[in-house]
Amino acid sequence: MRPLLLCLLLVSVLCAERWVLIGHPGLPAEGLDRETVRAIYLGRKRFLGDVPLVPLQLRADEPIRRMFEREIIGLSRKQLRQWWMRQHYLGRRPPKVMGSPAAVTAFVEQVEGAVGYLPFDALDGAADVIVLYEGDGELR
Repeated sequence: MRPLLLCLLLVSVLCAERWVLIGHPGLPAEGLDRETVRAIYLGRKRFLGDVPLVPLQLRADEPIRRMFEREIIGLSRKQLRQWWMRQHYLGRRPPKVMGSPAAVTAFVEQVEGAVGYLPFDALDGAADVIVLYEGDGELR
């Protein structure tokens, strides 16, 4: 039984997909820590320097979104939905939903203040963006 558990753990670690948070090149940040990324995606941090942020997220059925929410946000889908329902009454909106990593990249390249996460391997097609954070797909 132990070898099976060890194999399953090893497979889950090896299959953990890396992802990156990219930003418009006009943002004044070279890199962000986990707590800052979390604050951005919970609507607590709305500016970097004097640039208003436009956070983007992928559709709810995307595995990278689930990984991002688990690794960075640390809330269940239900808790996150409740969070945004409360924020709605304060006039805050959740991150804008994009249909694909390519759409995230295109938006980030064109809109000052835009930030969005995508799979690490999708970064190859992103020319005019900066990497703000690298996730490793592991739980904290």
